[in-house]
Amino acid sequence: MIKNETLGGGLGEIPFLDCQPEVWVLDDANVERARRVLDAALHERTALDGHAVWHCAQCGETNEPQFAACFNCGSADTRSS
Repeated sequence: MIKNETLGGGLGEIPFLDCQPEVWVLDDANVERARRVLDAALHERTALDGHAVWHCAQCGETNEPQFAACFNCGSADTRSS
């Protein structure tokens, strides 16, 4: 089940964390399947825009490709160095 998928239009009136889409798995037997679907969707998005997410060498945070510094700790992206 996907929750909040249409709340993006309320951003600004509704706190941004409350507008984030959420995937709810109602049956524990489907957890692994849900993870595979999410992984495939994220991989497809990366393949389409030609950029990959990156992992911070300092804290391990996963960052979107548009960030030049870690969203979590502020360390610089070291992929190009």
